[in-house]
Amino acid sequence: MLSLKECALVAFIGIFVNLSLPKLLPYGPAIKNDFRPPFSEVDKTIQNLTLEKGKLKLIHERLQKGKECLLFGPETIIFHDDGSMYCLFSKYGKLLKLENLQPSENDPNTLLVDVKEIAQSVGAPLGGKFVPDSNILYFADATLGLCRIDVSSAHPTIEIVSSKVKLPDGTYSRLLYVDDATIATDGMVYFSDASDIPSERDPDLSYDVMYSYKLDFLRNKPSGRILSYNPVTAEVNVLADGIHFANGVTLSKDESVLYVSETSKFRVLKYHLQGKNKGKLEVALDTLVGHTDGCDCSRESGKCYIAIPSSVTALTKKIFQLPSNLEAFLRTLFLMIPKSLAPPTEPYTAFIEFEIDNDKEVISRVVQDPEGVDLRTINGVTENKGRLYLGSLHNNFIGVYTKLT
Repeated sequence: MLSLKECALVAFIGIFVNLSLPKLLPYGPAIKNDFRPPFSEVDKTIQNLTLEKGKLKLIHERLQKGKECLLFGPETIIFHDDGSMYCLFSKYGKLLKLENLQPSENDPNTLLVDVKEIAQSVGAPLGGKFVPDSNILYFADATLGLCRIDVSSAHPTIEIVSSKVKLPDGTYSRLLYVDDATIATDGMVYFSDASDIPSERDPDLSYDVMYSYKLDFLRNKPSGRILSYNPVTAEVNVLADGIHFANGVTLSKDESVLYVSETSKFRVLKYHLQGKNKGKLEVALDTLVGHTDGCDCSRESGKCYIAIPSSVTALTKKIFQLPSNLEAFLRTLFLMIPKSLAPPTEPYTAFIEFEIDNDKEVISRVVQDPEGVDLRTINGVTENKGRLYLGSLHNNFIGVYTKLT
């Protein structure tokens, strides 16, 4: 039998744990899940996303004396119908316009560009698209929600279109991590709400969207969803939920399918907008080489591209080998680790090209820099006139893959 002193100690420990857990685990413990997502191993003999192969070039900002560098962390490159190039800078909430793109006189692999700040968001803009034949840009802001801006205005102002969605039971659900947006030719906007874990501010008041993902991955709770916004009626609807971090979204060439990157399961999903399977969400591609991120489909060729910022790490592989109860326990322990001790992202990057053949997605090729020598951590991929523009939260330049054929 325990002594009075021992009973008091046990009671103290119990009270301490109960009071501490909400601070250590503000979003709850890890969820037990018996599903182990399949993935493929990195083939390091494939090194076709390097400068020496002649297909990759890097866009750097043309710096002027006394001016600070603006081109840092450009995740998503966005093109207007007139060919103008823009990018979103989530860390400090900037919308930038890139002008006067010219080859460098000193380096054949470098392109130089002037960078102009168009607008400043108080949030963290991530991905977006222009409405066809207009100057209206819809973009996903991780902290504000779905937003839009008229870039032709003398003083462009960011408008929050939606920060919540009405559920069938009449209650409202906040959009806590809006990640990407794409637009159909009829003006319908489709966007992703990646997780119910919001992005955190760093001491310098910037947003760290990657750390929120790491917490979401460890927690293993499928809180991501894809939504639609009708600009005519201003109605927002949830199309599908239960997704393990709903990331990049893009429409197929015929706009019958909406593709979404399910980052934590290393796969691509597709939501049927038309046809006999309308309203159905299913797996389009799995057993991929790593975490999926931004995506884009060409309106010309119909080919689609998925960014792979990181391969499946050795630690993740070991976690997947554990019994589900032990895996959930270990994930919960990792959730308690301070942010400063979180493991860094491995220096790997790739993009995957796939095509649709008889309503089935087929991978055409994997293009990668397995050691991250020239390019690392691709988060965004945008096709424009036969070139791929590769953005990243971690680089101060933009990759351009110049030959898609």
